[in-house]
This record gives sequence, C-alpha cells and structure tokens, in this order.
Amino acid sequence: MYHCDNYPQLQSSTRRAAQNLMAKRKDESVDWVRKIIGMETQTDYTCNPEYVANCSKLIFMEIMNDQRKHSVLNLEGGIGVIDVGHLRKHLGVVQQAFELKMRMIAYWKIVLMRLVDSMALHIMFSIQNIINKDMEHEIVQELMAPQSGGIERMLDESPLVAEKRNRLNKSVKLLQESKEVVSNVTDRISFHGDQERD
Repeated sequence: MYHCDNYPQLQSSTRRAAQNLMAKRKDESVDWVRKIIGMETQTDYTCNPEYVANCSKLIFMEIMNDQRKHSVLNLEGGIGVIDVGHLRKHLGVVQQAFELKMRMIAYWKIVLMRLVDSMALHIMFSIQNIINKDMEHEIVQELMAPQSGGIERMLDESPLVAEKRNRLNKSVKLLQESKEVVSNVTDRISFHGDQERD
C-alpha cells in the first residue's frame, strides 16, 4: 500500500483488489491441498530412498520369534511402547499387519515432507503470480467497475493536494502584494532622488 501513499484515490481500490485476490488464492490453495491429499490416498508411490530405509529400520519380527525377549517393546517411528506377548501366537498375521503398518508409517513421513515442500513452493509461486500478473489487472477491474466509481474518485482532488494548492495560492497572492509594495517603495525612492537633484 505504500506505493499508493501519494494517490489516495487508488488506496481503497488497491486494498479491495488485494483482498479479493488473496481470498481467491486462499480458496485455490485449499482446493490444491485437497487434490494433493486425494492423490496420496489413491496411490502409494514414492521413489524416495528414505522409504526403504525407514521400512527396514522398523522391522521387529526377530523379537517376535524369540520367546526369551521381553514382551513390551519401545518402537521408533511414532509407534511408541507396545505389548507383543499376546501376538506371538499369531505370527503369520502379525507379520503381514506389522509390515503394512511400517510401510504406512514410512510412506506418510514422506508424504508429509512432500506436502510441506509442495505447499511452500505453491505459496511462493502464487504470491509471485499475484504480484507480477494479477494485481494490476484486478486493480484496473476494481477501478473500472461501474458500482465503485473509481474513475470519478481518481478525478477528485485529494485533501492533501487541495491544502497545498490553497497554501501556494496564498503564497502567490502574498508575493504579488509584496511585489507591489516593493515597486511602490522603489518608485518613491526614485521620485525623491529625482527631486533632490533638481
């Protein structure tokens, strides 16, 4: 808005245009995030090498097979402390369920990182587009709209300019009066100087 400080007629239109664009971009960003999350829930694809590393780090079946180990485990990856003693009876199903859970945990870590990175890029790209492409067009649309009266407002004289004009008119009037007084004084001096010589 500081670009419009010298043009108060444009400030309200510029403010409205910026608010309209931001509201529009906010709705577009929400839709964009919904699409990204929808894509992630439809398919589980990643070529990120951290996925395999996280999956292998979370495997714990060797603990399940060893009856001498404790039945309470503290697992990494956001799982926490779990009791596995009662699960040792169902090793086949436990293996499948655990692998599925570990793959989901590893995959969603990558999804969250992708979402954060993509959102930051999307926001920066949207802001650049607003500033470089859309803002000027939106301001012109706001000014030209028949209900806003933007052209008439632009032709109105701002209070600051009117005050300066009045001060300058007073200064010009004062200077003209001073010129007349100086001219009269100069004329008297020259008239008295001529009389003394005669």
